[in-house]
Amino acid sequence: MTFEIGELVRWTTEYNDGIVKDGGLGIVIHSTEYSYEKNKYTMYGIYRNKKGDAVQLSQNNVHKLKLKEK
Repeated sequence: MTFEIGELVRWTTEYNDGIVKDGGLGIVIHSTEYSYEKNKYTMYGIYRNKKGDAVQLSQNNVHKLKLKEK
């Protein structure tokens, strides 16, 4: 799944065993694609609104924001 710069997303961080540690809303500020042999993955720079900082997160920790329709 790809995200556009400026898109509002839901982010999560996890403990090493995969249990969710923290989460919230954020804004995509940049993306970087990496490849190793035949594997490709994307890292996203996310501005975390609730913490007021920016972090680098794996594509597995960034999710589309589902908005309710009225």
